[in-house]
Amino acid sequence: MGGGGRTRRRIRSTARLCNGPALSLTLGLAALIGGCQREPPPMQPAPDAGPAPSPDAEVDAAVVPPVPVPPLDLFRRMPDPPAPIAAVPGDLAEGLDRARPGLRPSTYTERVRVERPADGPFSMIHYQLTADGRAVRAVLATLVEGYAAPARRAALEEAITQRLGPGEPLTDKAYSGTRWTTLPFRIELRADAATGDLELLYHQRGRVDPVAPTPAAR
Repeated sequence: MGGGGRTRRRIRSTARLCNGPALSLTLGLAALIGGCQREPPPMQPAPDAGPAPSPDAEVDAAVVPPVPVPPLDLFRRMPDPPAPIAAVPGDLAEGLDRARPGLRPSTYTERVRVERPADGPFSMIHYQLTADGRAVRAVLATLVEGYAAPARRAALEEAITQRLGPGEPLTDKAYSGTRWTTLPFRIELRADAATGDLELLYHQRGRVDPVAPTPAAR
């Protein structure tokens, strides 16, 4: 009986020794499995950099250049022309020569004087003289590119309308725009269909003639 008791004690001791590594292995696997299954911490949102710039706004800023004079200010003196224009139809050519001594004739005809301002609202101004060369018959001024933008062109037309009243749409296929008639000359704000240039025209032909017979009296 005494020997049997010692044997049972040895078996229990041996079981504890054998179960130690197995328990460690089990705990190790559990820790490893638990580590693999643990979800990563939630991602932190990136700092808000504000709304992204509109591609259209970037294109508009790149394509539409600034203008030297606001549209409403440019035509504030209508029907008188903007200050860069030195003469209007009916003025004497000698007065134009005094105001712009550096003008040169066009390569096409001696009757047209050409001015290319270094700055200001016009990139080129043509002064057409009468057949005898003594007076100005027409003035054609090409506005710088920025005024051709739709919103600015509409503002230019509105500035003229505020001073001269509503105009008439042009019917010439070569141009699109509006015509106004005054006592001394007709005025056109028009876009050249071929080049897209925006132009301001003053011309003697087409002006209001207060002594002309009315259509009913003809």
